[in-house]
Amino acid sequence: MTTTHNRWIGEATAVAQVKTIRFTNSVASDVVTVTMTGEDGSTQAVTHTVADTNNNTTASGLQAALDSSSLSLFQRINFTVSTDTVTATAAVAGIPFLLAVTDDGSTAYTVTDVTGNTGPNDFNSAGNWSRGTAPTADDVLYFTSGSSSVLYGLNQSGISLDQMIVGPG
Repeated sequence: MTTTHNRWIGEATAVAQVKTIRFTNSVASDVVTVTMTGEDGSTQAVTHTVADTNNNTTASGLQAALDSSSLSLFQRINFTVSTDTVTATAAVAGIPFLLAVTDDGSTAYTVTDVTGNTGPNDFNSAGNWSRGTAPTADDVLYFTSGSSSVLYGLNQSGISLDQMIVGPG
């Protein structure tokens, strides 16, 4: 294996993450749960009970429940609705979110990643690295410069680095 050197520069342009939840089959009395997971692994959930078999009604009801939530992780997202689809957009570009949807019955939906998060504080953003790509196995990482701190994407247990060097800068 070839070892490559990759230096943190923290200069990625911030882009807001966007996901959609599109309902394709609504079943009255089913409970749809949207769970948000924070960077620290904590979770928060909002539930919505499906009123009828109309997908537009389901999407509208879920959007209202999500948008009115006072839970901190949900406050970081703007929720909008159009026909049978709820769109979740990061309120601040460059701050990622982890959103999952479950249902206790037969209500069907599709969750789509429309736009991935990118930003100057995200470990996974290619623009933050001197090689123009996020680190991979056997890389040597240098955290010796850069104008931005790494705040997001900190769980990198899936890669085995050759070495990580942290110095002033």
